[in-house]
Amino acid sequence: MAAITEHGHCGQLLDLPNLYCNAVNHGFDAFAAIDRIALGKVIEIHVAGGRREDGYWMDTHDGCVPTPVWELLEYTLPRCPNIAGIVFELLNYYTTKMTVDAIAGELTRAGEIWRRNGHPSGSARETMPMLFCLTADYTPQALNAMRENPNTDRRAALEELLTAAGGKLIAMYGRATNGPGAMVIFDVPDPAMAPAMCGVAVSAGSVQNVELTRLFTMEEIAGIRQKARQIYSAYKPPGQR
Repeated sequence: MAAITEHGHCGQLLDLPNLYCNAVNHGFDAFAAIDRIALGKVIEIHVAGGRREDGYWMDTHDGCVPTPVWELLEYTLPRCPNIAGIVFELLNYYTTKMTVDAIAGELTRAGEIWRRNGHPSGSARETMPMLFCLTADYTPQALNAMRENPNTDRRAALEELLTAAGGKLIAMYGRATNGPGAMVIFDVPDPAMAPAMCGVAVSAGSVQNVELTRLFTMEEIAGIRQKARQIYSAYKPPGQR
């Protein structure tokens, strides 16, 4: 699966009830299996109910999520930096067999786990990106490496670093202001990761003369203006109080 997501440049859907089902029936450790998955590629996680039938655990999607699957979710979610959401699966046939309160309870529990791991409610993440612009010059060490191997894929190396930081690449351009270099625009949910990435790239000897700028969308600028209006009357320059 890791090879598929790597070469296909795609994300992965992680079906925890299916993993749990196989772990029970084949006798392996589900948590150890999670540790072998490239969790940076996981975009969506599914949870669902199941039942024991004829001596086997069946992935039936027919009711409430069993405790071991919730435990797998609690373990897995904080290890997925690019996760976009959790889905509670219930086959249509069984919707009439579960009460509305029971279904609401499963959704509430999934939402609580989601928020407890630092994820926002609703679509705030999609509507308010955390954009940064990084400009840098390549070091002599990096330029020598590119000369010796013209096919060096700097973009792929950058995307791997962004994936580890939970971010995504928006655009990458070459530049020649002070010498061969690059300008990168990226989105990262944790703003502290932006300078951390700069430090990693500099310490690796790849770039120098790095400048990092936070970019604001026009919607964010409008919000900033509103906040400035709210607090304007609270500020008096020294000597004018």
